[in-house]
Amino acid sequence: MKIRYDQIDLAKTKEHNQTTEQKAPVIEKENITPTENPKTKGRVYTKEDLEKMPELSIIGTEESAEEAAKRNKLKDRSTKEQQDEAAWNEEALRIDEEMQRAKQSYE
Repeated sequence: MKIRYDQIDLAKTKEHNQTTEQKAPVIEKENITPTENPKTKGRVYTKEDLEKMPELSIIGTEESAEEAAKRNKLKDRSTKEQQDEAAWNEEALRIDEEMQRAKQSYE
């Protein structure tokens, strides 16, 4: 929802802000007792950190760690890289077929 400046009633807004300031209780810092220990900041892991960590696996999977690493590596590749590789593979197969045909016709 977007509110334009011309839609705001400045007089009512100012009046509302003054009444809420008067109603709001003032909390003194001396009266506050910590109920919980202050939370420490969580660690932010980089991609390199995650690659160095051992992979967690579900108990009972038959997939080895190497296979899981290979699967994850392939999953991370972008679609563009996959399309490029598919084009190169297709071209390599076409050239191989032409070479096989040339060998057969030569013999």
